[in-house]
Amino acid sequence: MDSFAFTPANGFKDASTFTDPASEEETRSQLFSPHEQTRDYINNTIVPAINTLQTQVQAISGAVGDPEALQEILDAIASIQDFLTTTDELAYVG
Repeated sequence: MDSFAFTPANGFKDASTFTDPASEEETRSQLFSPHEQTRDYINNTIVPAINTLQTQVQAISGAVGDPEALQEILDAIASIQDFLTTTDELAYVG
């Protein structure tokens, strides 16, 4: 899996990319850009990697081996599924 990196790499510290905003719309765009990058990385990289891992682990769940070790793997997958289905509602007060 690729490591996450902001574009630009220095984020808000990059004054040439994040110049003084001229409008509220530009301010919002600049403020949300790093969050959108994080969101996209999670949705496009981490979630598919977890789903692939889950499929692979489910394929080995019937394998011969240490039953306790296999159960620990399946429990970890269940924990990841619980994490992925947790939703939070955010409200911005302005």
